[in-house]
Amino acid sequence: MEILVSEHPHRTRTLEQLLLEVQLCRRERQDALHALERLQQELTDIQAFSHIGTWRREADSDVPIWSDRTYQIHGIPLGMPLNRAKVLSLVHDEDRDRVRSAFDEAIEKSEAFRIVFRIQRPDGAVRVLHTDNLVTIDPRTGKTVVHGVVHDITDPMDIADRPLAAVGPFPEHCLVVNVEGIVLRSNGIMRESLVHSEPGGSVFRLFAAGECHEALEAAMDEVEAGKGPCRVSLVVEGEDEHVTSWYTVQSWNEGERLNGFIIAPERNDTLAPLPREKDATGLGRATTPISGAWEFEVATAEAIWSGGMYEILDMPPTDPPLSAEAWEAEFDKYRQIPQYQLMNRGMSMDEFKVIYYWEWGHRQLGRFIGLVWALGFVYFLLRRQIPAGWTGRLLLLGALGGLQGAIGWWMVASGLQEGMLSVASYRLATHLGLAFVIFGFIAWYVYLLGRPAADLLQARRSGDARLVKWGAVLVGLAFVQILLGALVAGIDAGRAFPDWPLMAGGFFPPEPFGLDPVWRNFFEDAGLVQFMHRMAGYVLFAGALVIWWIARASANRAIRAAFNMMMAVMALQVVLGITTVIYSAPVHLAISHQFLAVILWAAILRARFMARYPKAQSVRAA
Repeated sequence: MEILVSEHPHRTRTLEQLLLEVQLCRRERQDALHALERLQQELTDIQAFSHIGTWRREADSDVPIWSDRTYQIHGIPLGMPLNRAKVLSLVHDEDRDRVRSAFDEAIEKSEAFRIVFRIQRPDGAVRVLHTDNLVTIDPRTGKTVVHGVVHDITDPMDIADRPLAAVGPFPEHCLVVNVEGIVLRSNGIMRESLVHSEPGGSVFRLFAAGECHEALEAAMDEVEAGKGPCRVSLVVEGEDEHVTSWYTVQSWNEGERLNGFIIAPERNDTLAPLPREKDATGLGRATTPISGAWEFEVATAEAIWSGGMYEILDMPPTDPPLSAEAWEAEFDKYRQIPQYQLMNRGMSMDEFKVIYYWEWGHRQLGRFIGLVWALGFVYFLLRRQIPAGWTGRLLLLGALGGLQGAIGWWMVASGLQEGMLSVASYRLATHLGLAFVIFGFIAWYVYLLGRPAADLLQARRSGDARLVKWGAVLVGLAFVQILLGALVAGIDAGRAFPDWPLMAGGFFPPEPFGLDPVWRNFFEDAGLVQFMHRMAGYVLFAGALVIWWIARASANRAIRAAFNMMMAVMALQVVLGITTVIYSAPVHLAISHQFLAVILWAAILRARFMARYPKAQSVRAA
């Protein structure tokens, strides 16, 4: 019997024909499944042979999906439940933060990335892995997905077990690093002479910080750009000496692909094993002359503060008397000068001693800071323990300190001239301005030394150029305001108009250009000088507010925190400045206002530093 299956009059099929088609479809499906199984097995075999595994994870999920070979590479049982914390626990302690930051940053920016890092298996074995990864959007779910391949490169890069010819025609004495600067192998004298040259560490740890790191990074960039081998001078630090040698940096390619770099010394006899001290972590380190940088910065801040007392009280320079008669003699000399007769008439001996010791203490503190610098610099220079790139920086501090002393005497001399009641305000501004310059250099050096050089090199690549640029503008505005504040202190302009926001009932002070020639008014007219200080303060506060608002959008929490701190200190300084004016600048408020300016200066510099060298963080910490 014939059964019609189709309703179409021209297309009819019997039941036998339909069953035959179903059987054919089933056979084709089985053949396809068998082919897929063979492909999957071949892929598994290839992964096992080439030490490659695969993985994937949705960005908002905590559970990754691993191939069998990925489980085997990490040395854990197949199918073992995984999450983010478990995966990161397998990463070597020294590489964990770097791996976490690289993955989180890639997810945040939706960029492909690759990274070399070490893992430590549950059995204690350490392996070196290379992973290439992509960040894509799943078209079905619209979710961000990270997937990639993991390559175990430990065996191909094993120094102890593999001959040079097995992985490449390398020089007898060289370092082999990947494109991220991770050491993959060290050979010959390089292996014997460089501390921490074992695979998995950063090549930047092997050489002196500062200019050496910058030169090596520049050479690697040149080679990566295809501009051929580069020569670079690098310094290896030892306990008793530094060894400076020329090295050649060239590419290490596999076909057209850049695998990394080969760093080889031009002369092998210039290297020797270098002993290092051990720190609390057991890692080798070189003693540096910057270990007391924070103390030096604090001493400089104290010098600025004590100088503020001296500037406000206008005490001419003398040496401390040693007896009551000598004190009377010094006081008699002070009674003869215009400052006492016109400003401090009736001052008691105790009051005279107070301003006397303030001035004397300021000078002694300045001399002590210079002595600390000179002794420290000579000591570390003779021991050859100044890191590469820091000799010039330390000399700059010493030169600026010497110049500051000369300017200080130049300033004091102006107060002893006939007709002068105090030091010249523009000389005082020069003296205070240079003090802030010196403090700024020290603060910046402290920030630099507070982070490993390799970390700074990596952080600079992800710096916020816009905030760095505007941060420089803010530094300039703050410095101008500091100079104007010195002019205010120099002529006691803070006490001239004790009202706010107006000045003597008007926006402008009365008769702002009453002195001849006109330029003198900008330095000596109390009303105009205070007006300029007020206006510059408004501009500085507005600029800080704009930059702070921009920084609020930063994805980096450390950058936001640095600019939040800067803005908080800025607001406090504005309030304190207004209060100082309203109360006619009493000494305790005026000194507090100046000291807070030191803190604000450091906060502005730190905010700009964090924008240039942001700290790595996870997306969850953003």
